[in-house]
Amino acid sequence: MEDELGEDVYKTDITEAAMAVAQEHPEFVLEKLEEWGYGWS
Repeated sequence: MEDELGEDVYKTDITEAAMAVAQEHPEFVLEKLEEWGYGWS
């Protein structure tokens, strides 16, 4: 992220941005959980 933005970025800001994306696109979260083995029961 820092290379793309050209500045230091706090990990907490990256985490908050990721949570905002997850709220806007819950299908991304579902896809990751399925990759981790959820939903196989």
